[in-house]
Amino acid sequence: MSSFDRLKTRGSRVMRLGYKVWRQVRQEFPAALLKSANGVRLVGAKTRRDRAITLRKFVFWVVAEFEIHSVTHLKRKHIQAYCKDLEERKLRPATIATELSHLAVLFRQLGKSQLLDDRDSLFSDPSILRRNLVATRDKSIEGAGLDFEVIFAAADALNPRVAVQLALCWYFGLRAQEAWCFRPHLAVQDGFVCVNWGTKGGRRRSLSGPLTDEQWHLIELAKTFAATAPESTVPRGCSLKKWKAIFYRVTRRIGLTRAKLGVTPHSLRHSYAQRQYQRVTWHLTPVQGGTLAEDDGPADSAAREIVSSELGHSRASIASAYIGGTRVTGEGKAEQGGAG
Repeated sequence: MSSFDRLKTRGSRVMRLGYKVWRQVRQEFPAALLKSANGVRLVGAKTRRDRAITLRKFVFWVVAEFEIHSVTHLKRKHIQAYCKDLEERKLRPATIATELSHLAVLFRQLGKSQLLDDRDSLFSDPSILRRNLVATRDKSIEGAGLDFEVIFAAADALNPRVAVQLALCWYFGLRAQEAWCFRPHLAVQDGFVCVNWGTKGGRRRSLSGPLTDEQWHLIELAKTFAATAPESTVPRGCSLKKWKAIFYRVTRRIGLTRAKLGVTPHSLRHSYAQRQYQRVTWHLTPVQGGTLAEDDGPADSAAREIVSSELGHSRASIASAYIGGTRVTGEGKAEQGGAG
């Protein structure tokens, strides 16, 4: 049963109360919906939407169960009950972690950050919070035995615009949305590519290293799909939502799914991350069997900083999700180490 349905079963009085408390969150604590965790910057549209959904669901649930009249009345017992409900619904660790991160922003605005202290005690099985953020297998297209030129040709035959966007993911390590929002006429500054549009959390970045001939060619090709400087690679007049459906329909048809070829468009970012690691270290990544992490820790750490920055992440440890951890088994498979 959804939080809204749960609220509705409590009667019209409780339903009105639920909407009253949710209105209070939006009017009195807008930063909980709009700002980053540290309150310094505005978050992206997707994060705002996801956070609003999470917080509204939480508010409706708490009002339905405890009939609180103000979000300022939240106590530890309310959070414990909500976490028990999350656990009983058997949600994935990543989903639970995301929900708690959204709640943490609200609690910080309320001056009640302590409500999420000692998170393990909120769950009967604390292991539900443990996410493995370290790649234990090669998730790149090369790891699946695929060639990008073949993928590009298959996409180009169906939709050349999608093919160019896949190439942007391959050559620049862009997320799919970053490729859709890419503005080829404005992207190159002083010989370097800047990723300024469609980024996660609004975090802009510049890619290291001057452009190669192949990358220059791709930029020029992408320009043919954007008639004017402000335009992205999404067709003029097409919404991002509509283009997303078209993009994934094409990628499914050429087999870029885990069920068919064992890879997705996101696998192109894994390929890029591995190439960047190899570029700066001249070694294979741990997930490919490389041992630099054990042989020369500082060099491996420096490479992880570069890879993480290239992918648009603020923590070097996130690189482990693409290239593997900092420990390698005798069989050459990466074990967990350093992700967080």
